[in-house]
Amino acid sequence: MNWKREAALIEQSHNVERLPTAAPRQVKNNQCKAQRQARIALKERHASRFNYRLPSQREALKKASIIRSLNPTPELLIVEEFLNQQGRDVIAKMRDGIVIKQLENPNNPVALEQAVAFLSVKIPTFGERVHLNRAFAELEAEDSSNRQERPA
Repeated sequence: MNWKREAALIEQSHNVERLPTAAPRQVKNNQCKAQRQARIALKERHASRFNYRLPSQREALKKASIIRSLNPTPELLIVEEFLNQQGRDVIAKMRDGIVIKQLENPNNPVALEQAVAFLSVKIPTFGERVHLNRAFAELEAEDSSNRQERPA
């Protein structure tokens, strides 16, 4: 449809009123032409895609790798069963208490990271649960592909 005809139809409408500050015609924006060409050239130079992850996905992947690296000791199994019996607020208080104690006396940062990851996995939000499930699946896929590449 021609823009003049369209404008005439709009002016004929009874419920549409033309604003006094409206432009008489659509303005061509040629200022961004160089930027648009540079953006197209950049995309062509870097045509390969990389696996970008959101910060929450990267955090979930880190937690999943920490949880997978933990050895299932009897103590860990007992603590896990104890935490399964507790509510979300108790687990959150435990996690916060561990963080505060570790900030006061930073002896073992790896143990802090493992404990916080373990407790955070026990009380995830819906989005964290989705990201954690994907992270565990991704780590499992990596492990299975690494096993297939190695000769037996």
